[in-house]
Amino acid sequence: MSEAVINVSRTITDLTLEEKIKLLAGKDTWTTNAIERLQIPGITPPGCLLPSATAMGAIFDTELMHSVGEMLAAEAKEKGCHIILAPTVCLQRSPLIGRGFEAFGEDPVLSGTLASAYINGVQTNGVGVSIKHYAAHDQSTMSIEDSIRVSERTLREIHLLPFQIAVKNAKPWCFMTAYHRINGTHVSEDPWLLRDILRKEWGWDGLIMSDWFGTYSTSEAVNAGLDLEMPGPARWRGELLMWAVLCRKVKEATIDEQVRSLLNLTNKVRPALEYQRDERAQGDTEEKRRVCRKVASDSIVLLKNDRSVLPLNASSEQTLGLIGPAVRLPALSGGGSADLVPYYVSTPLDAIVDVVGEGRVKTAIGCHGHLFTPLLQSNVTIPGTNKPGYTLDWFEENFEENPDAAPLYTTTTTQAQMYFADSLPEAVPSAYWLRVKTCLTVTKTAIIQLGLCVIGKGRLWTEDRLREKIDAEQALDEAVRLAKSVDIPIVIAGLNADYESEAVDRESLDLPPGIDELVVRVVAGNPNTSGCPIAMPWIEKAATVVHAWFGGQETGNAIADVLFGKVNPSGRLSVTFPKRIEDTPAFLTFGKGQREIMYGEGVFIGYRYYEKVKTRPLFYFGHGMSYTTFKYSNLQVPKRVRLDNGSAMSFEVTVEVRNTGVRDGSETVQNEELEQWLAERGTFRVIISKSADSDDEALSAEIYLEEDYSVAMPVPSSALSKRSCDACRQRKVKCDATQPCANCSISNLDCTFKVIPRKRGPKTPRAKAQEEPPTRQRISHSPQTRSGDNGGRQVTSTTHCEPAATATPVYCMVYSATPPSKIRSDLFLAISEVLPSPTIRQVVDECISLYVLHMFPVCPVCHVPTLRAMAAAYFPVPGSVSYVDDVVFDEGSDKDRIAVMRPFTLLTALCAAVASIYPASILAYRDLVATPFLQASRRMIKVYEDYDTQHPNSSSLAIRLFQSAALQHSAGKMPLAWHVLSQGGLLAQHLRLHDEHVLSKYDPLESTLLRSNFWMLYVCDKAAISLANRHVTLHEPLFDSTMTIEESDAARVSLLDPSMRNVPESFEDTLMVGFHLIQRCWASAGRLLLAIRSKRQNTTLNSSTADATSVTEKEAMTTIYIEVMSLLDDLPPWLNSPDTVDLDAQYDVAFQRSCFWTQKSRLTAMFHGVRIMVLRQCIEYGLMSLIGLNDDPLTLAMEQINIARDVVHSLTSVPFQYIQTNGEPGIELMRVVGSILLELSQKVENDVVRGRASSLLSSLLDILARLDSKASEELLSQQT
Repeated sequence: MSEAVINVSRTITDLTLEEKIKLLAGKDTWTTNAIERLQIPGITPPGCLLPSATAMGAIFDTELMHSVGEMLAAEAKEKGCHIILAPTVCLQRSPLIGRGFEAFGEDPVLSGTLASAYINGVQTNGVGVSIKHYAAHDQSTMSIEDSIRVSERTLREIHLLPFQIAVKNAKPWCFMTAYHRINGTHVSEDPWLLRDILRKEWGWDGLIMSDWFGTYSTSEAVNAGLDLEMPGPARWRGELLMWAVLCRKVKEATIDEQVRSLLNLTNKVRPALEYQRDERAQGDTEEKRRVCRKVASDSIVLLKNDRSVLPLNASSEQTLGLIGPAVRLPALSGGGSADLVPYYVSTPLDAIVDVVGEGRVKTAIGCHGHLFTPLLQSNVTIPGTNKPGYTLDWFEENFEENPDAAPLYTTTTTQAQMYFADSLPEAVPSAYWLRVKTCLTVTKTAIIQLGLCVIGKGRLWTEDRLREKIDAEQALDEAVRLAKSVDIPIVIAGLNADYESEAVDRESLDLPPGIDELVVRVVAGNPNTSGCPIAMPWIEKAATVVHAWFGGQETGNAIADVLFGKVNPSGRLSVTFPKRIEDTPAFLTFGKGQREIMYGEGVFIGYRYYEKVKTRPLFYFGHGMSYTTFKYSNLQVPKRVRLDNGSAMSFEVTVEVRNTGVRDGSETVQNEELEQWLAERGTFRVIISKSADSDDEALSAEIYLEEDYSVAMPVPSSALSKRSCDACRQRKVKCDATQPCANCSISNLDCTFKVIPRKRGPKTPRAKAQEEPPTRQRISHSPQTRSGDNGGRQVTSTTHCEPAATATPVYCMVYSATPPSKIRSDLFLAISEVLPSPTIRQVVDECISLYVLHMFPVCPVCHVPTLRAMAAAYFPVPGSVSYVDDVVFDEGSDKDRIAVMRPFTLLTALCAAVASIYPASILAYRDLVATPFLQASRRMIKVYEDYDTQHPNSSSLAIRLFQSAALQHSAGKMPLAWHVLSQGGLLAQHLRLHDEHVLSKYDPLESTLLRSNFWMLYVCDKAAISLANRHVTLHEPLFDSTMTIEESDAARVSLLDPSMRNVPESFEDTLMVGFHLIQRCWASAGRLLLAIRSKRQNTTLNSSTADATSVTEKEAMTTIYIEVMSLLDDLPPWLNSPDTVDLDAQYDVAFQRSCFWTQKSRLTAMFHGVRIMVLRQCIEYGLMSLIGLNDDPLTLAMEQINIARDVVHSLTSVPFQYIQTNGEPGIELMRVVGSILLELSQKVENDVVRGRASSLLSSLLDILARLDSKASEELLSQQT
């Protein structure tokens, strides 16, 4: 290898095509290929075990991060590594992300700023970094199958921003692509991300590598800009890439460009290459230990210190009780590729004993905290020596069968976890036998539990300490006794690499089994307690809580430094700690619906979300306490900041910080812009402030104004060049049309250009404009909208369909979306192919009529006149006098286009829902039209989804209600259906629709629609709690004001067509009574089901206090149960007996009674469904006594018989046509009841019960047969 820098251009000319292609893939897991002929070396991407990235994020210190980078660079060179596969700058959109600990935090500015310091520290020392995972790699479980759906605004402002900041401030030498797809395209094959944004927009010129096995194609990945496939040997390159070049699918010039990137990287890492050859490794040095300890201690966050228990006095005579599994076995790091074997481990026990002495410390394990058996790292020695570790012997034959077999190779290791994928000794063949020996010295006489995990076949012969087998109750009792016997009990517990690891996401926020109960009982025994877990249901009971993250090899020393005041805690949370997983922004969208992940939270990630929905978390982002106090004063903020479109500007904010306490300390000054388009944290650094001293702290706040996606819709330059600014126009002075213009600069005025959409066509008098239909249509709900048979052109736009005048519209087309006009034409074509007659207009009209007749009484979420106007506008009848097919989707401003797209989406979603829910006896061609309408609606909303989530209205909620119903009943995509529905719930939270004061600010029609949509979402959300894997989202604890179904003083606007005059004016008010009864049914049921679950959890958690609270809880539960069971006792007369109630004969009596029958049928079905769910929950949790029953099988059977009898009675007492209109939900209820009856008729020993079950089942099967339901055949087949 030559020491000279490679001449890149000349070398590319000298390389053959085969050699070029060889360079573009790895040689093995960790090394690139070398070309010895041209002296091109191979490069090796990789110790000290530092704290996790989330811990580093809690420091808010760029200088310390730079020192971390310098230390890692030295460590890498010592180990012969040239590229560090870090930092990870993706964000924690959910606390359940398996490898979330690898990222700095939830804020893009924090992540990008710390990453920049880290990168500069590494690369200034001749070692490269590969920043990852580009981009939005926010889930771990089977991420290669994921497809992320995210708006461009969210992608750029949140998930790309950390990478952009790092490119601007540090220029990382490598980028690593993520595994998944973004909006349908794998990142490693996406030219928009790799070329257009990364290289062209950001001007970056480094090397792009794939994540390990994250290359999925040959020509697509190369042409998109992926330079290097890792690991080797090549799977998609090599010979395949040679063929791609020969057949002209890949240009050789593209190969040259990527070889250039690799050779440039080789030149950059030249210092590391030379160090590997000429320098001696330093290993475990005092400087490395100092940096690791400082990072670990500075990152610790003091969450709570109510009684000032901390800091502890090391010189006092207080006794300390160290309790928990992490006392001797601390969690150093998360699992996966981020984990490694450290030089040493500082445990909390050893560190605290070093401070206070062994005599003042007592220990108890309390419970285990691991998922898998811990590795055997201590008290093991190489047989025949006193050295720690294991002996490894490789054989080419089975040494058990041949005891005289000689080993091919023998070595030793200190690692209990051994990985041999590509690191076998040269003398060992690919098929081998391995024998590992060690000598375990136990610390006490006990029963030892042994374990072995191996990929392949393995046997455990002798002793190997995995964990001491303990009796759980005995260990817990010992811990409680210890807590009572010492002055200060300290619980040290939390998650570890078993629970947080690469490739596997967590399923809940819960701590390992037993930890919560351990903390609760220890706190009860002695309230002077400190712990460091994540989810904290006991937070109100503990006086002191410290969060120590994954602290690396200095975990124990760092904890001791903070507990005893050697280090004043200065860490600030880099992520928000929620009270419950249901409160998190990505709860509704985290997970996979048909392997598609929806980033439904948009830009509201982390603290932005909690501020947006005004929900208080357990601990906010940036929270952290100190042993001293600080005072802020003299805040200086510039009055005006010049913002140039398309550039990045910055300004400074200064504040004086004074230490007003008695201890030295560190303070993190945080600056947050409050405007939505500047919702970022300012740059920061930590000020070390001596007691009684003060210092001025300057924060630099950078503002990014990116065209097309960040602040507002782009203003065409032509418009600015031809028009005066707003201020000059108002003052009627000449403007130079610059921004800011000279007049505004002199006068110190805001210089803005409000672009007015150009009018199309000739000037037309107002009267003529009303007579003739306009060339553009903007459709929305409007009480003035008139319905028409064919022409119906009088469709107008009102303010409630668009954002308020003061709102800043943010919208960008999804770059891969289908043109809206083609979506509409595809729908026409699809319907005409499967249904030559009737026409699509007739289909739409029938769906609207069915909605009004059968769905509106229980789902009044649309304005009927507007629906009919939409049908006339989007689906005109060819040949009619007023037929003009002039719907224009693709012209005008973005707001104009959305005003046309949004109503189309709503109308097609409604048609899809009606066709999916109602049987063929009501809509004969339902199966032919449901899918085309659903596809059209889903495709259209993807075009403007970014705008829709930022500026939702009542249509936004109704669309998701209808799409969810269609996905569930027609497409059978339950996960995706729940996901779409949960998006509606998230939007309802953003709009704060539970608050009547908020609703009163809208115009009367929109207020009426928003209220109805909210309560429909509320009902659906309560229904979701019947599913084991669904949580309640829209319920009272999330809201900061009391929910009410009372309407404001303004008159409620009619949603039915007033031109029909077929109902009295009070009819809709009467319907609302029945609609609210459905809400009351689910509200009460939801409270009951939540109480059942809460009771079960509290009983488990607080088993020692369960008896004391059982009476009160049982009374409360019984009260709710009685409330639920009495909902149908006092029905109004029109619902109790719709056929006998007196109605005004001058109106359409049949229509009114049909609506009342529809409500009664749905209400009774829901009521009995709730009864079944309550019974099931009580059976599942063993809480039958709470609702007045016992666990006797015969009692349970009779209760089930009673419910089934009531269901059958309600079905036979309702006219059959209204059983039909219950659709698939009604059939599902009958299927559940039928399954219960079938089980009772076959498995219960009592003849009377079996007979009644069989009789009721027969009646139920008759009804299902009349409905022509497959459920009848399924139950009959099970019966036989």
